[in-house]
Amino acid sequence: MVEKGNETIGQIELSIREQDLRSIGYVHLYYLTHGYRHKGLGKNVHEYSLRFFARYNVSEYQLRVSPTNVAALKFYREIGMQESGPEMNGKVLKMRGII
Repeated sequence: MVEKGNETIGQIELSIREQDLRSIGYVHLYYLTHGYRHKGLGKNVHEYSLRFFARYNVSEYQLRVSPTNVAALKFYREIGMQESGPEMNGKVLKMRGII
């Protein structure tokens, strides 16, 4: 959970997966409630995830996003992620980042 004071303002879900004989970080969910979006808090959540992955010696992380989620795509590009290509017949985009 992402908390500010005593208030839950979002959620983050991360894991580490084995892929091609190496560990890859995976972001299952970045979520902030509407009142806390566009205030720089997403970058704080992202920085937390980078520290989490680095703690486990993970140098790459991935996530999947809907190609229609323009705000999320903009955010992911701003934090340096790159598209790896479409999946599920174009219903999602796979993105990756380097730590």
